[in-house]
Amino acid sequence: MNREFVQELLNSERPLPDGFQLETRAGLAQGVWYGLPKEEYVERMVEGKAVKDEKELIERVEMEYKGKHGVKEKVKEIARRKTEVVDEKLVWRREELRDWKGSRLN
Repeated sequence: MNREFVQELLNSERPLPDGFQLETRAGLAQGVWYGLPKEEYVERMVEGKAVKDEKELIERVEMEYKGKHGVKEKVKEIARRKTEVVDEKLVWRREELRDWKGSRLN
């Protein structure tokens, strides 16, 4: 599906083809959402201080995705890899930059 096709659907008054559903997310880019949440979306939720712990993170994302199958598991997997609790707050884990030899750059 290309960008022009999606834009035409958004601007059209015609009914959507079978299997298509247009949804938007508050505060994020408007458009068609048909996949699972991306790592960047979860990062914005954590960095924006919108959630205080992993449980609340999962609940908020599930609510945004209206109970879509697989969302909970995807968010848990991202949170396990990319977040940690510091001073009783959920924070995004920053990765160290390394050069090709493995030496720290930051």
